[in-house]
Order: sequence, then C-alpha cells, then structure tokens
Amino acid sequence: SAMEAGILSTSEDGNLGENAAFYPQPSIEAYNSTLHAWSQSDRPEAISKAEEIISHLEGKEDTMFLPNTRTYNILMNAYANQVGEYGFAQKAEDVLLQMSQLSKNGSLNINPDTLSFNTVLKAWKNSAGGIESAKRAEDILRLMVKLYSEGHENVRPDSISWCTVIYAYGKHFKGHDKESAIMAIDEAESLAEFFMEYSHGLPNYRGVASSIICAIVDCILNSGLPDAGERAKKYLDKVMQNEDSRKVFDDPNLVTFLVRAFADSKDKETGLKAYDILQDMIDEVVGVKPNILLVNKVLRMLARFREEEKAEHLY
Repeated sequence: SAMEAGILSTSEDGNLGENAAFYPQPSIEAYNSTLHAWSQSDRPEAISKAEEIISHLEGKEDTMFLPNTRTYNILMNAYANQVGEYGFAQKAEDVLLQMSQLSKNGSLNINPDTLSFNTVLKAWKNSAGGIESAKRAEDILRLMVKLYSEGHENVRPDSISWCTVIYAYGKHFKGHDKESAIMAIDEAESLAEFFMEYSHGLPNYRGVASSIICAIVDCILNSGLPDAGERAKKYLDKVMQNEDSRKVFDDPNLVTFLVRAFADSKDKETGLKAYDILQDMIDEVVGVKPNILLVNKVLRMLARFREEEKAEHLY
C-alpha cells in the first residue's frame, strides 16, 4: 500500500533535507498502526503483508524500531481473524512462544500479557480444528491460570479468556451429532467448575463467574439439541445448589440475561424457566429486584404459551 511503502522508504532514508523537521518521522507506533490495518483487512494478501512488516522490523538494527508487545499482539490478531482456516491458530501460538522466549532473553519491550494469551485463545476458537481446537484453547487457559498463580500478574485470565474457551466448545454444540455436542457441553461445564473451585478471592470473581454462566447457557440454548432447554435448566439448578456459586446470582446483568434468554425460547418448558427466575426475584431468593422491562418480557412469553394464570399471578 502507499502508506506502507511510505513508511518503509522513509525509515531507510535518514536524509530528508531541510524539510526533515516537517516530515512525519517513522516510528514503531507508525509500523504498529500499519500492521493493525492489515490485521483487520479481508484482502487475500493481508497476512503476507503483516508478516512482511514483521520481517522488516526484525531485520532492523535501530532500537527505535524494535517490535514490542503490541506489535506481536497485532500479528497474532491477524492470524486469529482467519475464521475457519487451518494452521493460523498454531502460527499465533508460535508467536506467543517467540514472545516468551524474547522476554526470557532479556527483551524489555516484549512481555506477553493477558491480551497476548486471549488473542491466541481467539485464534483457536476461530480455527477449523473441531473440538481438539477447543481443548487446545483450554490447555492454554490453564497455563494462564498456572502462571498467574505463580505470580505473573500480567497474565491474569479475565472474563474474555474464560468465555472465549467456552464459546470454542460452543461451536461444537451446534451442527454436530448429539453425542459430540453432549461431550462438548460436558467439557465446557467442567471448565466452569474448575473456575469456581480455583478462583474465589480473585479480583472481579463474581463478574467473571457471571460471564461464564451466561456463555454456557447461551451455548446450550443455541445448540439445536432437542432437550437444550432442559439441559440449560439443569445446569443452572446445579450452579444454584452451590452456596458460593449462588451468590453470583446477585449480579443484575446475569439475572437479566437469563430471564431474556429463557423467555425467548420457542419451547414452552424452557420459556417457563424465565417465569421461575422472575418469581425468585420477586420473592427475594436472588438479590436482584425485577424491573418493568423484565416483567413485560415474561408476560409476553406467558401470553405466547397461553399461561394466563401465571401471568395473573405476577400481579
């Protein structure tokens, strides 16, 4: 591109004459911006252009142009955006390993962080490797947990980390045979249980737990399984039986999501779970008060399924 050509040429020509003070000077930030543009592009040459910029930077001796953490995060994101393609997730993971090695070798401007790991998780979620890709993403997430527990504060898994892996399994819930979908659901639920066990006392524990529950319910309800609603209800009931996990239901975002998700179901029994949750809110079983929008959402669901008595009971 003209922008890329301009940056590459000016960085190699240090003599700009008397106009040097007014000419935009190349910098690692300029390279990163160009790299970011290619990482978001859907043009067929986007990946090769991004890799060309990285090679150019790695070949420079001037420390002004040394690639930094953001540089490699952008490259990994370029790979992660290749949805449904083989091989790019492994490329992203290889870049993460390269960053780790550079950091160990004393590079002060490269230090893999949560975003670095999350980008690799995204790459595996978007890859075409089936459930094995989801399992690979889970392995990397568990490595994040291990590193954080050993004192590496900069790689603390956040809600994006956990939900990316949940949705990686969620891709396998839909469009596969029932046995494969159930296996993926079990893997996702097992991962959520692992989080609940290890993460008490972590910053924003409830917020992350809330996001995980939402992601699992969302994946199950959209799985296409004939008993998806019942499975989602069973999962929620299991979470509610745990005293620590039950406290998460004081999160208004979680409860609102669940009411809306169940109320939108075309299955009557699944839809009625929204009524049960709303009733728990009214009875103060959960620490969130209902608002008129949620009540109306449930009333419309009850009208759709001709549950007049339940609708009347709400008032």
